[in-house]
Amino acid sequence: MWVIPAQTVNGRRSAPAVFLWLLLVVLPTAALPASAAELTLQLQTSRWLYQEFDAEHQELNRESGYLPGLQLRWRQALSRHWGVQLQAGRSRGVLTYNGQTQAGSAYRTDTQEGVSQLDATLWYQPSDSRWQLSAGLRQSVWQRHIRSRGNTLALQERYQWRMLSAGLEYRWPWSSRLSLALGASGSLLWHGQLQVELQSLGYGTPLVPLKNGHQISAQLRCGYQLTSAWQLQLGHQQQQRWFPRSRRVAASNGQNRVFLHEPENQNRQQSWFIAAAYQF
Repeated sequence: MWVIPAQTVNGRRSAPAVFLWLLLVVLPTAALPASAAELTLQLQTSRWLYQEFDAEHQELNRESGYLPGLQLRWRQALSRHWGVQLQAGRSRGVLTYNGQTQAGSAYRTDTQEGVSQLDATLWYQPSDSRWQLSAGLRQSVWQRHIRSRGNTLALQERYQWRMLSAGLEYRWPWSSRLSLALGASGSLLWHGQLQVELQSLGYGTPLVPLKNGHQISAQLRCGYQLTSAWQLQLGHQQQQRWFPRSRRVAASNGQNRVFLHEPENQNRQQSWFIAAAYQF
């Protein structure tokens, strides 16, 4: 987030934050096959590189480091070809911040990060095919606390957006116990907003609407069948997210006014995970 001071005018409250939601519509119905469900608990760590840029695409700041995370996933077959997947995830940790103050001075500190995600995915697998198609909805919330250092104040921000994605995955059995899967997806990020905590300065908690962004990702997963019901999974994922520069939003403390906007930004993640899956 970037702040631009301005002259005195009357401010106005932003609309309340959008409620968290997940929705699946029109699921096909049919008799369920054997071993139709799978419950997975996944542990992961992600290497983050988050960058913000000015209008000339020069880097304003960056945050980097590792965030550990946990995911819980339910996968349910609805027929021989159709199925649904529900997933909840949470990551939390500390990143290193390198950037500059509003006055342009170099600034280095830490940021406390928390990321929560809920998503629902509908998948389809044609007969006698190793390809699987998917489409999904996701709600993401990112809480970012830039810690104070020296005379610079702390800054708390809360991002949220919805994501509409389409994916393609290829699966093949390596042996009777070992299987591999390679997948890729593209996503539209929409209905995003940034909430900035400025109550200590008298400016309230202004909301900055985000312009639509996009995300691409690729994943390699290896599964080893331990028993008829339990499977061990290992994998790696590459992901890149991008948002364009937002419009400016004014905030007032009754006497003075400031303008806020979200700079162009991108986030690159490399994730490694291990998971235990129980198949019903």
